[in-house]
Order: sequence, then structure tokens, then C-alpha cells
Amino acid sequence: MQSPASAQEMAASAGAAASYAAAAEVEEVVVSGARGVATATLDLATVPGGTSVVDSAVVDKGRVFTNQDLLAFQPGVFAQSAGGADGLKISIRGSAINRGANFFRTGVLLMFDGLPVNGPGGAPYELFEPLGLSYTKILRGANANSLGATALGGAINYVSKHGTEVDRLQIRLEGGSFNYEKYQLSSGQVIGPWDYYVSFTASGRDGFQKQSEARSAGVMANLGYRFSPDLETRLYFRYRETTNYTPGALTQAEVRRDPTLANPLNVAQNTYRRQPDNLDAGRQVATGGRVRLARLSDRHQRRGESGYLGLYRRQRRASLYARAY
Repeated sequence: MQSPASAQEMAASAGAAASYAAAAEVEEVVVSGARGVATATLDLATVPGGTSVVDSAVVDKGRVFTNQDLLAFQPGVFAQSAGGADGLKISIRGSAINRGANFFRTGVLLMFDGLPVNGPGGAPYELFEPLGLSYTKILRGANANSLGATALGGAINYVSKHGTEVDRLQIRLEGGSFNYEKYQLSSGQVIGPWDYYVSFTASGRDGFQKQSEARSAGVMANLGYRFSPDLETRLYFRYRETTNYTPGALTQAEVRRDPTLANPLNVAQNTYRRQPDNLDAGRQVATGGRVRLARLSDRHQRRGESGYLGLYRRQRRASLYARAY
């Protein structure tokens, strides 16, 4: 039998517990994760051969001027530029090793976010800005044959950052010898079912050699929309301009005497290459577009995913491919 005092104490205790429970109640917290380096590494673990994943979070701790910095420490991957600028020669395990620096795009399948950028004449190297990437997947030699017969020399897939994995505003500054400087302003965030990422970059350097100056500026962006946890779509955009001066070839004797020299003919002609090329006055260029929609094969899907791959390609015809009207 309880006394009136005991009943009052129990009622007070129950009231205090209810008040504490109400005070301790918090709002719903949703924890979500994005596919990244760990998922890419797990995907490549099923390939019975030489593969690797380059984590941009590690690469971004140092200088990131060109793809040479991105691919510098990958076994079996040769990525060097004669003038130190964007015109890299890329070779995996000797593929297209007999090609010159201006033909580095042959022999290796290059992709942005799974979409191939190689064409019959190679790939537009001015688009390969190393900043703004989440990670890079490398498949050496015939380990890339699942991507097609043209990938027997290997494949490199550059995967862009999304708004789900970045801060709302980021500023990056680089500087070094020979008046090297590089700037990046980027932003990304999630807004309901939407997410976006945009990155502006600009860089310049005078170069170690004469006639090896390089300048570049560009923008890359992507916009994604998630219909459900298992279905999303994304639009990618890239544009970049580069101006690279070419020092030309030197003899061994000239290199020993003064490695900062440039080929006298290149200096006399002030040779450089600007991408995209400027059009000559009076030239008319034919442009066109093509849309391709293809079913993703089960072999290339991640577990539990299905969908379609859409590719829109806009081609510009100039130089040898220009039409006369």
C-alpha cells in the first residue's frame, strides 16, 4: 500500500521523465554517402589485370598544372610534354610509343565521366584540365578491352566532382618558378533533388626553355537531378582555351651546352598552338550535331544499376575538313 507522499513522488518522477524525453527529442537526421574513390577501387578490383585509381584529393595537395602532374606516379603510364605545357604524349605500356607529341591521343581510350572523347583525329587535349576531378580510373593495356576493340592500348576515365562532395565555395592559388601561376574558383552544393558543381580555372607560365610559354583558361560544370535513390541524370559541360608555344627539338650537344635554348627555327617563326584554333578570315565552317542513345550493357553496370547512356557530339570542320561555299 502506497502512502500519499509516495504517490506524489512517483507522479513527479514520471512528469520529470516525460519532460526530459521531450527535451531530448531531436529532428530527423539523414546520413547519405556518395560514390567515390572507394567504389571505383572496388569496381576495378574485379578486373584481373593492371588497374589503378588516382584520388584527386591526394594529387591536389601538390602542383596540378597539367595531366603530367595527375599521372606522374602511375606505373606503366607515360605522360610527358616536350614543352612542359598541355600537349602531352600519353602512352600506356608502350601503346602509340612511336607517335610524336602532337599525336598523343592515339592508342589510348580517353573518357570524361564514362563518355569517350577520342575521335578519328585524336582527342582535343585542351579540355583535359586536371582540377575539378574527383578521381581518375586507369586500365592498362588489354585490361580495357571490355570498353571496345579500340581500347586495347588502355583507357583513362576522368571523373568529375559533383555537388554532393564539395564545399559551397572554394578558392585555390598556385605559384612557382618561371612565373608559374594558377587559379581556381569552384562552387557546388545540393538543392533538394538537384546538385551542381562549377569550376573556373586560369593558368600561365613562362617556362624553363625559351619559346615554351603557356596560357590557359576554362570552365567545367555539371548539373544533376535525382529522381529516386536509384535513378539520376546529369548534364556535363566543358570549355577551355590554351595557348602553348613550342620550343622545338635540340641536339644532344645543344642540350649539354644550354638546356634553356629553343630551336632557332621555332624562335624565328614564333611557333605556338592555340586551341581551339582561330578561323582564318573568310573561312566558313560547317557544324552539326548528333544524338546517340544506347542501352548500357550489363557488363558495364554497377551492381543494382540500370539505365541508358546519351551522347551529344558537336563537331567543327576546319582546315582539311573545311567546305568551300
